[in-house]
Amino acid sequence: MESLVLTNMTFDSELSTWQPIPIASRRVTFESTPLSDTQAALLFRGLCKGATTHLHVNDMKLTLPGMASLSVTIADSPLQVVTVELTTMDGEGWGCVAKAIARSKHLRELYLLRTGLLDCDVAYIANALVNASSVRVVHVVGNAIRFAGAVALVQCLGRRRHALDELKMEGLAVSEDEAAVLQSMADGFPMLKRCVVTTNVAMHVAMQSF
Repeated sequence: MESLVLTNMTFDSELSTWQPIPIASRRVTFESTPLSDTQAALLFRGLCKGATTHLHVNDMKLTLPGMASLSVTIADSPLQVVTVELTTMDGEGWGCVAKAIARSKHLRELYLLRTGLLDCDVAYIANALVNASSVRVVHVVGNAIRFAGAVALVQCLGRRRHALDELKMEGLAVSEDEAAVLQSMADGFPMLKRCVVTTNVAMHVAMQSF
């Protein structure tokens, strides 16, 4: 099976008593499907035992245990492309996700799209990407990341020994001047082949009061 999409589903509580089953689909999407911690662990462990290379987690809610299960999958499965979109993530779980990114030998593309990432969260991801030699594309889009978090991401990726083909940071909570500084910084790092920086001025203004 080329792809498997689980959307708007409700699993019976008995699913929690099953054993992990290898998922043979190359592309898997979990979308708008509530999962208990045990159910999330079961499905993510199935990915570890299968042949999935592309995972899209869309409009979901992951608790700390759920993020820990996702982390194991990223680190120990053949996943090459991971997209997390419109998904509420437990802030304390980004540390374990970052460690998994650093450990993975297969992950090539990482897309974090409107996941509520903050500066403290992106710092974990940034440090992990320094040593994540297989990663070639990183998109961080539509998150409430301020100047400090964006600087950390650019600087960490600039320290990589392996080239990054593309870094896209869109919708940052920064001013136009700060976006220009970030772009200039990125352009100065030879290991960053292509970098795109855009700002969400409305978000930047709104966050000035915090």
